[in-house]
Amino acid sequence: MHKFAGSVDPHRRDFHPLKASIQLCGSGDADEALWLLFLTIHFGQDVPETIRLFYGRLGVGCWHWETVRRHPEVLQNWMRTNRKRLRKLKFGNHRKRRIMDPEHERGTWAVIRSFLDWVAEHGKGSPKRAFDKCVDDALDAGNAFDRLYAMLDILDFGRTARFDLLCLLGNLRIFSLSPPHCYLSGATGPRQGALLMVTGRRDSKFESEFDQTVSELTAFLGVPMEAMEDALCNWQKRRKSKRSPEQLGYLSSCS
Repeated sequence: MHKFAGSVDPHRRDFHPLKASIQLCGSGDADEALWLLFLTIHFGQDVPETIRLFYGRLGVGCWHWETVRRHPEVLQNWMRTNRKRLRKLKFGNHRKRRIMDPEHERGTWAVIRSFLDWVAEHGKGSPKRAFDKCVDDALDAGNAFDRLYAMLDILDFGRTARFDLLCLLGNLRIFSLSPPHCYLSGATGPRQGALLMVTGRRDSKFESEFDQTVSELTAFLGVPMEAMEDALCNWQKRRKSKRSPEQLGYLSSCS
């Protein structure tokens, strides 16, 4: 079982959303845990202060799942009232282009509203029931991941957000989920990393078999698929050094 330092109280500065989510699941409140994890991915795992302040209603109360589900307009009005304070909150590195404005068609409120609609459609108001519906008769953890990835139709939850959320749910052992591949066709950074690794160029044409090549390499190395996905993203970032990959000691399939 994963152990995280910090508090489960969103009104304390050392609040850790993952620790809180695990405790919520352990106490039988999976719906609240999944709601908190949804917010964690929406804002970004690397901005716990934003997650803490939003979930903890800027220090006054907490936006619990049942409150939001039953009275979504209260959350929207709260965001309008606290627009200036909320605008100062930062999104994470993978969520840089997200928008806090409650009136924006792709803002945080619109994303939450979309999540509420998805849960209502698939789980009749219960996030746990919605996820269970997608994975109960899955063949294995990879098939469950693939099915959820396809069914998680939430506004502004593109390839990265879906991949990160499902990997998180699997790694926290909330559901039996494991990515069967890196989903490179819809990626940006990891896709360019795969192109660079396989062809030596970022701007090459992406071929469907590249995903299989990456999967085979991942299995050979014995690393988790999400670790390979992250490595590919880092691989394609431009280095300050102007030396070639060969000079830096990297292997290339094109050499």
